[in-house]
Amino acid sequence: MLISKGDKLMRIKRFFLILALLTPFSSMANVSKWSTGETHGVRSYAVSSKDNYTLTFECDVGFNNTDPNQVGTRLLTLMKTEPGGESFDAKKEQITLKVGDDEYPISSIGSSVGDSYWYGFWSDTPDMEVKTFDAYVDGKKIATFTLRKAAELFNAAPEDGCLKRAK
Repeated sequence: MLISKGDKLMRIKRFFLILALLTPFSSMANVSKWSTGETHGVRSYAVSSKDNYTLTFECDVGFNNTDPNQVGTRLLTLMKTEPGGESFDAKKEQITLKVGDDEYPISSIGSSVGDSYWYGFWSDTPDMEVKTFDAYVDGKKIATFTLRKAAELFNAAPEDGCLKRAK
């Protein structure tokens, strides 16, 4: 069976039309999903909101810390992922994660109080029944994020002091 040039051209156009229609949906599918990465001794866990905010939990896993089996510094940032977007840092502002009726005011990371809220948020994720949590900065609601897959990240995380307390 021979395919004419016109039929071939029509099939190619149809393919690109379908590809063009599906591309926005695939990029929208990445919103509100957790991602993880590790580079230059820093491990990060990040989630994006539908309104272009990203909440990132970062841990020094040996690059700046002399012991690669023990996490050093931890950092929580919340930023708008648009040009000129605002950025918040738990070292400077009070970032509170609100899950249902539970609140985790994460600031002063490195202190026993700040660390207990950091680890409390993560250790509670497998038992959370709600699907989302809100991030507040100095009492003002900034964004809503998904908890979907957060429990899986916590369960798979090593006990090195990043998401779970070190043994």
